[in-house]
Amino acid sequence: MSQAQQSVEDELEQLRTLLFTQIEKRKEMADQLDQHEDRIEELEEENDQLRAEIEQATNGAKAAIKSAKQHNGGVNKTAWAKETTRNVLITKAAQGAALTQRHVTSAYLKERAQPDFEIYHQQIQNGWEQLTTEWDCFYQTEKDGRQAMNVRKEQVPESLVALVQNDLERDDLTKGFFSENGVSGGQNH
Repeated sequence: MSQAQQSVEDELEQLRTLLFTQIEKRKEMADQLDQHEDRIEELEEENDQLRAEIEQATNGAKAAIKSAKQHNGGVNKTAWAKETTRNVLITKAAQGAALTQRHVTSAYLKERAQPDFEIYHQQIQNGWEQLTTEWDCFYQTEKDGRQAMNVRKEQVPESLVALVQNDLERDDLTKGFFSENGVSGGQNH
């Protein structure tokens, strides 16, 4: 064999080796691609299963909430007493009602709740306790021999007025509390 033939044979052998190497690499890549496709299918199945479980849990939670609302009339009565008292007192104070005219009694709340639902004294008391714990400006007192709530206007913080304005969808309460020179209210706790 001549040197030229040997050189051609060597080059052919190198090309065969390169070709077989490329074929092996492509087989490995195809195997990896198959593995990735299998894993994608597994993940899609897991995802579908998790979505179904989430939907089932969401439906269960919605049913539980609906049942709970039906059980107690759909209203958290303690929260209602707290929020109603807060909103009425802040509104009265913003409108300039005198200290003796700013009271909210349990009788007032019971009357206001009707005919939507019935609220009990303990629910009102619990709401008032939460209110006085959350905001130092509120305090329990008496009006005509009955338990009542009132607010110290000078201690009402701006954040509380903003909360009530937002809750009542109003924008005029701030003027009744704060001068143009700055905040004149108290601090919340």
